[in-house]
Amino acid sequence: MYTLLMISFILHAVTFLAFWHLRQQLYSIKVLEKKQRKIIEEMDSTMATYLAEVDAQNDAFLLKIQQKMKRIEVEQPDVSIIKPDFEELKEEKLDISYPKIDLKSEPELTFAALLQQEMTDRIERSEHVLTKEEASKLSRNEVQKIAFSLQKKGLTIEEIAKNLYRGKTEIELLLKFQQ
Repeated sequence: MYTLLMISFILHAVTFLAFWHLRQQLYSIKVLEKKQRKIIEEMDSTMATYLAEVDAQNDAFLLKIQQKMKRIEVEQPDVSIIKPDFEELKEEKLDISYPKIDLKSEPELTFAALLQQEMTDRIERSEHVLTKEEASKLSRNEVQKIAFSLQKKGLTIEEIAKNLYRGKTEIELLLKFQQ
């Protein structure tokens, strides 16, 4: 009889120890879960800060580029720089494959050389297509269509006005009414 009582006592003690051990594991899991949540919150705030810094750097970079473009336009008034229409780019989904770039090699052209190349390409594209007589014979609809197509090609309002022998304000109004 004492042996059965001892066996029962030992089983109760083992069961109590097993429950206590399981409770400790559950507690450690909860502590670990709280630590993980805290780490995730810190990572979120770190990423938000990083993205804000990147956004600020992008804005500063764009401002520098715009200033540089204005300086180039002032220094070389006969050359204009292409300004893309971002609204058109949003509407079109472009499938662009990027070539692999070897970052260890030196660039072939400097930024100034690339900018100069872009400006020369721009000058070649903006050559007058119509003569003054041909432009004067165009109807208002034809002028509007040509102006819109030239704008899609990336020409500025000034260049379109030169190509069509019209005033800059007239071209601006035509393009605004067409939108």
